[in-house]
Parts: sequence; structure tokens; C-alpha cells
Amino acid sequence: MPKAVMAVQVIPHGGKLYDIVDQAIAAIARSGLPYEVTPFETVVEGEREELLAVARAAHEACFQAGAKSVLTIIKLAERPDEDLTVAKILARYRPGPQEAAE
Repeated sequence: MPKAVMAVQVIPHGGKLYDIVDQAIAAIARSGLPYEVTPFETVVEGEREELLAVARAAHEACFQAGAKSVLTIIKLAERPDEDLTVAKILARYRPGPQEAAE
């Protein structure tokens, strides 16, 4: 199965917001999948079922860290014919070595 890219954002309510989000990110890190934390969400690469399991783990980590409720937003990009990666998606927006030198 081709690799996909998922953005996951947890929005906990109740408890210490940053401590809870840190625990969600730690759950993502424990997956062993490549990920990148951004200001509003975390982007993860992997197979669809792996990614959905990671989103669930991040969601559940919020409750374990003391959240009273959690809203989790998932964006999943997938193509049946090729692997997707963050680098592949962003390549057209990031200058290459030659362009950056100019």
C-alpha cells in the first residue's frame, strides 16, 4: 500500500493546554513514523492504517494527560498509484539549491 501524508491537530479543553499537546506529540513520536511539528498541527507520513492509529493515539493521549474533552482534526492525503511524502508535496514551493543561491 502506498504511503500517505496526514495532518493531525488536537484541540484539548480543560487541563494545561501545552502539557496536553506535548503528550499528544509524544504519542506521535512513539509511533516511529516520520513526522514534523508545525505551529498548528503535526504532519505524519506512513500507510493509511498506521496514520489513523497515530491519530487515535494522539487523541487518547490528550485524555490521559488530563483533557476534559478533545476535538481532533485529521487531514489525509493519499494516492493509490504512488507514495506521498511531505517533501514531494512541498517540492514546488521550496527553492532548490540552485534557486536559493540566486
